[in-house]
Amino acid sequence: MTKRKRTIPVRAPLRQKMRISADADVGSVLLDKLTCQESIISLRSEYATNQPYEHVSFDPIGDPIKMRLIVEELKSLKATYKETDLFKLYQTIDLANLTSRDPIAKNLKELLSLRDSIYSKKFRKFISEVTGCGELTDRVDCAANAYVKGSHLLCHDDVIGNRCISYIIYLTDPDDPWLHEDGGLLELYPLDCTENKKQECARGIPATIPTGFIIPKFNTMAIFKVEPGRSYHAVQEVFVDDKPRLSIQGWYHASLPPVGSDMASLKQVMKKGELVSSFSALSAQRLEDRFGGLHGKSYLSEYVNPMYLTADSICRINKQFCKDSSIQLHNFIRDDLCTGLIDLMNIVDEHDQLGVGRRPSSYSVGVGDGWVDFGPPHIRRHLNYQHTAATCSGPAPAASLGRLLFKIYDELFRSPYFAEYLCELTTLRPVKERTELRRFRPGLDYTVAYYGGMCSESRLDATLCFVNCAGEEERELWSCGEVGGFECYMSADVASILTRKMNYYP
Repeated sequence: MTKRKRTIPVRAPLRQKMRISADADVGSVLLDKLTCQESIISLRSEYATNQPYEHVSFDPIGDPIKMRLIVEELKSLKATYKETDLFKLYQTIDLANLTSRDPIAKNLKELLSLRDSIYSKKFRKFISEVTGCGELTDRVDCAANAYVKGSHLLCHDDVIGNRCISYIIYLTDPDDPWLHEDGGLLELYPLDCTENKKQECARGIPATIPTGFIIPKFNTMAIFKVEPGRSYHAVQEVFVDDKPRLSIQGWYHASLPPVGSDMASLKQVMKKGELVSSFSALSAQRLEDRFGGLHGKSYLSEYVNPMYLTADSICRINKQFCKDSSIQLHNFIRDDLCTGLIDLMNIVDEHDQLGVGRRPSSYSVGVGDGWVDFGPPHIRRHLNYQHTAATCSGPAPAASLGRLLFKIYDELFRSPYFAEYLCELTTLRPVKERTELRRFRPGLDYTVAYYGGMCSESRLDATLCFVNCAGEEERELWSCGEVGGFECYMSADVASILTRKMNYYP
């Protein structure tokens, strides 16, 4: 029933660290006027008043001629593809550990000069005065990143160890300025402190939609303080082709970890316990006979592809599932029902101008007609369908799509016959269920691997996915995995499986 699965690491450390003992000349690359007292006063005021939390951009930060040379030097470095549940990008070697003795250093003169300048004692003092963060150590922590079409970094707060100030130096093409419609913006997320979300606000839970944005403009540097459960940010998916989003990204460190580290996004993701609605008991309707009876098979055949209802198929599926603990059943729903649903799905996407590489018009696109946005974004973001009296007769295609999905859920997934069928397939006896009807909007939505679903009792994850594979081009896209939509299973401990679903209809 799932599209694809692949195993990937979660939040693996990417950089080693070093310290630079000799102070560098700030004026070697950086503009002298940036660190003057008048500039500090102005930047400090801007930093303190910017929303949704304190941040500021230095524009420009360095000598434009030297910064152009740094762009060319970066292009000469080999970049390695990196992908976890949190990000997808290209990254260079660790810049912190490069010294003049390294063979490649002779071709990175301006880049190393910039690195030494931003970690110099004078510039660290400047950062401290602008942000009020206190004294920063001489620990160097940075690397260069390249975001290409489809690259992204999901919502998180950056809290690890003694990180104190996060910075990004943007080195995009100076002759082809980065535009809002290119994507790749730095998104800043507020806490959700509305009247009905005060508890989430106190726990450091971000709102679903960002309210602050920074365009990756050449020769600028963005900074913000790393705060547990507060400094939530992300890099929007890049939508433009042949226009890499280059940057140098890293952190300044304090001598001690930040206060309140227990609220850090990584701690929240790693915390065991449910973050979603509880399970409810399956229908108490008594079955006169088990699935093998004529009535149960007749009922299921209204929805399920007949090829999966034969005794031989059920036996083979059960053997495979018992061996691998998972199985994919393609074309599970009957073709006539599936075709109508996919037609509706494509109409809704076209109405919302989503998919086919298009940049979403807003973060609220698709909300309405029973579909509500669902978070929190450091764990997930997608639309959920809420079936109410108001959605039962709405004429909009999105409402019709929701009703059809709800019909499959209500009449198939919740039926005692389907529970018996799952038991036959898996040798597991379902007694409770929890179901979500989800729409994953291309370029906006995802879930990440988290420990919230881990518990002592056994669980069965049954995901019914619908995507458009009508044409050869669509089939090729889905098979390569570059458009997302795949299932990702990660072993957290013995008999525990975590799931990630991305970018489209599950």
